[in-house]
Amino acid sequence: MTETAKVPLAPRPALSGGRLRAAGAAIGFFVAYCVLDRLALLLPDTSGVTPWNLSAGLALAAFVLMGPRIGPVVFAAELASSMINPAPAVPLIGGFASALGVTVAYGGFGCAIHRRINPSLERQRDLVLLLVAALGAAALAAALNTVVVITWGGVDPAQGLDSVYRGWTGDFLGECLLTPAILVLPRWRLKGGLAGWLEGLLQALMLLGFVALVFVAGPTNRVRIYYILFLPQIWIAVRSGMAAVTLSNLAVQAGVLASLFTKPDADNLIFEFQFRLLALALSGLFLAVTVTERRVAEAALADRQEELSRFSRLSAAGEMAAALAHELNQPLMAVVAFARAAKRFAPESSATEPRFVEAIDGAASEAERAGAIVRSLRQFIARGAPERRRLAPAALIADAASLMQAESRRAEARIVTAVDRDLPSVQADRVQIQQVLVNLLQNALNALTRGEHPVRQVTVSAGLAEGGMVEFEVADTADGMPAEVAARLFSPFPGGDRKGLGLGLMICRGVVEAHGGRIWLAENRPGRCAVRFTLPIVARTVGSSPP
Repeated sequence: MTETAKVPLAPRPALSGGRLRAAGAAIGFFVAYCVLDRLALLLPDTSGVTPWNLSAGLALAAFVLMGPRIGPVVFAAELASSMINPAPAVPLIGGFASALGVTVAYGGFGCAIHRRINPSLERQRDLVLLLVAALGAAALAAALNTVVVITWGGVDPAQGLDSVYRGWTGDFLGECLLTPAILVLPRWRLKGGLAGWLEGLLQALMLLGFVALVFVAGPTNRVRIYYILFLPQIWIAVRSGMAAVTLSNLAVQAGVLASLFTKPDADNLIFEFQFRLLALALSGLFLAVTVTERRVAEAALADRQEELSRFSRLSAAGEMAAALAHELNQPLMAVVAFARAAKRFAPESSATEPRFVEAIDGAASEAERAGAIVRSLRQFIARGAPERRRLAPAALIADAASLMQAESRRAEARIVTAVDRDLPSVQADRVQIQQVLVNLLQNALNALTRGEHPVRQVTVSAGLAEGGMVEFEVADTADGMPAEVAARLFSPFPGGDRKGLGLGLMICRGVVEAHGGRIWLAENRPGRCAVRFTLPIVARTVGSSPP
């Protein structure tokens, strides 16, 4: 009798970390949604319309961050909330219809911008898209909810339009308060160390103090002095950016709610201040995103300038090594020739002396080795192979002009660009060609700082040239350059401007020629000095679209 081997059962697969996080997020959203919906109904009697519907902001943020997969959770949370917190009371089918309407409204608009905006809201485009989605979602949700309460809640249809208006305003305000906060706060880090914390504390104290001042005042003065709340909001937006503004918006609303609970006319006051608070929140958001967008652009510009500066230093070192190799190679070879001649013409008694022969041969050998080291210096620190990409001439010129705006202000000159945006693309290394343009612009601006000129302008242009080339030109309105400088303009140390090493235009020539183009002095006369260079157009393949 044989025994049957027992095969152990395979263990059940445990939930992965990603599934656990997703489940935790769904449960957290469900609980937070129900709690926020309940808190909205704790306000003084507002006839079932919540003036600050933060749950709407939570739903929109969930769809923006997670897309349609959060839809069933939003539906379940809204259905549970409508059953737990009915206002006004509706039957189950009404709650089902209300939950479906909320999911469709916020899901539709939230999913439409799910992958179209950056959740950090660092650009005005992202904030505008978010607010447009919030506006549409709030209007649709308010309209659908009004249909539900009229159909199943026994609300007078005559009040329908007012319900839509109040519901839309409450939902939109809730979205303006909570949705940006959910999107940006997880990425926020307070900068500035202790000074940053102290400034944040002062901002918070000023903000809450002004809120208290507004609502301690009497009914007449309350509206009159309300606008002092914009002062701390502006300070916070300019100094601390988008994340801090979202916190200040929430703090203002919390302070307003706490103040209104103690007022006998709370219902009227809530809707009296609703649009004022909406204006305060939107003003802070737009001011903050403007400041944030400017800071991001400045940081990108600083990175670009550092990249160009690093390339310029390496290029200058490489060109200097080449110039030194050229200048030192001939005297080193002369040392070798003289050493060998000394050996040949030495007296016969000395020529056979081993120490004399060894010294002469050693001197010649070391001189040859020094020449080889100098010649190889350029290869050691030379630029690597350029990363050539398909680039638009208009974009290259625009980037270079933006990099030189500060220099143009210092020179009290203006940079004018004239380029056809329909020009074909060129195949080039972005950093290297920008360095060429920046160097030419710098030279032109330096020329304008010397002497008085009725017109202080540098023009950067591009156009088609013969032979499948795009021709770039940088021209200034200065006095031109001396003939002796123009004659050896692209050689090392040509003279003229003594601010640099005298290798800039030599580097430009090397870069342009490495790209298959050429560079030259096109005009040189009082009132106009122009340098031009060409780059090859991207080669078209059969069946490809024009660049």
